[in-house]
Amino acid sequence: MKRIFSSLMTLAILFGCTEKPLEMVDSQEEAVAVPEEDAASEPGIGIVEFDDDILALIEDDLSAGKVATRSMALNSAMDELGIVSMTRLFPDAGEYEGSQRRSGLHRFYKVEFDENVSLTRAVSTLEGVRGIRSVERKHRIEPRIFNDPYLSNQWHYINDGSNGMKLGVDVNVLSVWEQMTTGSSKVIVGVIDGGIEQDHPDLAANLIPGGKDGSKNFITGSYVITGHTHGTHVGGTISAVNNNGIGVCGIAGGDAAKKIDGVRLLSCQIFEEGSERSGDGAAAIVWAAQHGAVISQNSWGYSADSNRDGKLSPEEIADFKSMSIPGSLRSAIDYFIKYAGCDDDGNQLPDSPMKGGVVIFAAGNDGLDYDPIGVYPPVIAVGAIDSKGYKASFSNYGDWVDICAPGVKIYSTDIRKGYTTLQGTSMACPHVSGVAALVVSYLGGQGFTAQALTDKLIGGSNKDIISQNAEVGGLVDAMGAMAFGGSNIPARVSAYSVSSLSNNVDFSWKLTGTKRGIKAYGYLLMASKSREALENVDPKSPSQDVITAFVKTPDEVAIGAAMEGRLPALEFDTEYYVSIAGCDYASNFSAIADIKTIRTQGNKAPVIKGDNQKITLRAFEEVRVPVVVEEPDGHDYTVNLDGGSDAVALGDKTDADPGSYNLVISGRKAPAGKYTLTFSAKDSYGLSSEWKLDYEILENNVPVLVKPFDNILATDIGTVYTFNSAEYFSDADGEPLKFIVQNSDGTIAHLNSAGDKFYLTTLSYGVTTIEVTATDALDKSVSSSFKVLVRDADVNFLAYPNPVVDVLHIATGKELETVHVRILSSTGAVVLDKDVQASAFEAAEIDLGTVAPGRYTMVLSFGAKEYRQTIIKK
Repeated sequence: MKRIFSSLMTLAILFGCTEKPLEMVDSQEEAVAVPEEDAASEPGIGIVEFDDDILALIEDDLSAGKVATRSMALNSAMDELGIVSMTRLFPDAGEYEGSQRRSGLHRFYKVEFDENVSLTRAVSTLEGVRGIRSVERKHRIEPRIFNDPYLSNQWHYINDGSNGMKLGVDVNVLSVWEQMTTGSSKVIVGVIDGGIEQDHPDLAANLIPGGKDGSKNFITGSYVITGHTHGTHVGGTISAVNNNGIGVCGIAGGDAAKKIDGVRLLSCQIFEEGSERSGDGAAAIVWAAQHGAVISQNSWGYSADSNRDGKLSPEEIADFKSMSIPGSLRSAIDYFIKYAGCDDDGNQLPDSPMKGGVVIFAAGNDGLDYDPIGVYPPVIAVGAIDSKGYKASFSNYGDWVDICAPGVKIYSTDIRKGYTTLQGTSMACPHVSGVAALVVSYLGGQGFTAQALTDKLIGGSNKDIISQNAEVGGLVDAMGAMAFGGSNIPARVSAYSVSSLSNNVDFSWKLTGTKRGIKAYGYLLMASKSREALENVDPKSPSQDVITAFVKTPDEVAIGAAMEGRLPALEFDTEYYVSIAGCDYASNFSAIADIKTIRTQGNKAPVIKGDNQKITLRAFEEVRVPVVVEEPDGHDYTVNLDGGSDAVALGDKTDADPGSYNLVISGRKAPAGKYTLTFSAKDSYGLSSEWKLDYEILENNVPVLVKPFDNILATDIGTVYTFNSAEYFSDADGEPLKFIVQNSDGTIAHLNSAGDKFYLTTLSYGVTTIEVTATDALDKSVSSSFKVLVRDADVNFLAYPNPVVDVLHIATGKELETVHVRILSSTGAVVLDKDVQASAFEAAEIDLGTVAPGRYTMVLSFGAKEYRQTIIKK
């Protein structure tokens, strides 16, 4: 089937998932009854519609954000309900405010009140206020999905494109569940396979028990069904119970929460767990036909690997391709197709949903282009694809494969009341059987035939989403099967309105659907300068004289909801004939609506709004300038920025409004000077406007040293000294400075900066030199250094080195002072007698190079005291 609008045919659904089943928890607290209508609505919110008389009293007050108004009755209701705000539901629309008021939209206000007040009471109170026309609850909206916790594992039902998968590669069942059916117990699927576990909690409700009129074991000939992994997995894909809060979902598993039973599974057991014994598949197929089944599900067949060594030899392949379907099986298949759902004379039974049956077989897992059962034309042969839409590596293929389905990593039910992941064309096949069961559940009845079902399955399959040349048919599509043949064509749009905005025509209409409640998949908006062209249009294949736009129906809206759409890019100032037509998922269109005439308008340039006041900034500053672009015609547009210097860039958007921009001016990125930036916007038709702004970047001032640091003589280890950075450094620009500290010996003392403070901590005895550099934002800097000497408080001077070879250094206190130095020999002779200038940081140097080696006494006099020390001369 050829599809138009193929890019619009996929549906993305995002939902939360859990790895565990829901747990039931006993509560010791007293339950509080919540009215059903309250539970379905958001607490603390209501929508009221005022009449014009009361609006005249209160509108100005409410627009000003006041809660109290000139209506005493309304004020009383506000107090009673604890109303905290009352705002227009449809805000002032500026140039379109006139049409809003003519439509009465200005009368609706959103009311927020105390969440502890019941909605029932709030509605009753507000309805009693004179001047309020109506009161609405704000109904909760939530994803429409079953509550089965492992549904999130079943990508084959709803593929959201996550984890490397391809969006939409699934059986497209969600819309069918929501709008049409989840299955019907009137439909029976004969599962010719291993036994379906009879007491599985996710299957039991949809299983037909063993018995002479029910399920049968074709290995033992009894009615005792023993659970088998393969058969249980297949059965779960078709009809695991939906919406029961446990496990997985079946394609046609019903809706337990709504008390809707799914399709029934007739287990015709031909395999046994852990045994190589098998029953006769042909007999099982006939049994199924005679016991109510109209769909025969067969995930079994013959393997080319005859010796079971896991390899295919040329001889095995040749032998396999020479095989043909056994006559008994062929006859059984023919019987099922003709007599399923019928009496012995081939007449449809009164309570049967279909005349005749369909036989669905897995295509096989040998990776070959042949299968002896699948090639039999009456059989629906099913190939397998993966989550990206590619043929599964194991799947058989060829033009004899009628349809495909997901067959890789398929999650479903397992024996021992469990769940597991399997893969193979065996897992693909029940997807087709499940979709077939849905179609019969919804469309079945007297006169519905197996051929009609076959046509819908194959004709409605999605041939666009799987990889090209896969040779496994189209992907089974539940919604496509339902729509194929035009059975879901929506009602014609009976009324709509149009308006023009520049060369765009905007349509408004109500969502239509079928009599059975199936909403339109989408709408084709049409315009032509020729009335005749529009009168004769085929929406499925419009002529070149007809301009079209397609609007897909949103998932969350219902029939009767307001719809809007735009037909863009028409010619300016031109008269057009316009109409609209709805379609179903298969692109079958309703008749077009009444043709209307409208004239497009001229083009207007984009409007740029911003503050034009000149900006002056210092070199280290950055300024953000908000600018708003308004496109009065709704056209696409581009923006351009000529900053006038490298200082200007286009920043992030100011908010979620796509027309809001930030222009960023960074003073450090351009030299000082005066500049002008130009911001322009051009629409898609070449009309443009521009906005200018003058700005000036001031010269940068280099940081300066206010005063140098003093040297520090410390006598205690662990002492912390604090300095204000502003006492030593300043910057005329007022910018924050960055400080870098270099320390010749960090084991003696440590200096760090924090905020506007310096902190010096003494660590050990010794001397170190510390340099502090102050740097501004433009990396201009100034430095100052000082020494830190840490020594014991009892030490009044230092003489070093001792022993001395040539020069003796003498260091005294913090301040520079005169020191009288005498050096006496061991006999008391004066070797040196002189005055020197010394301090702790500027040691005096005494030349003893000519003094003979020996022991001497040094006598130092300073600060009104005399000190002696023995000096060894080498």
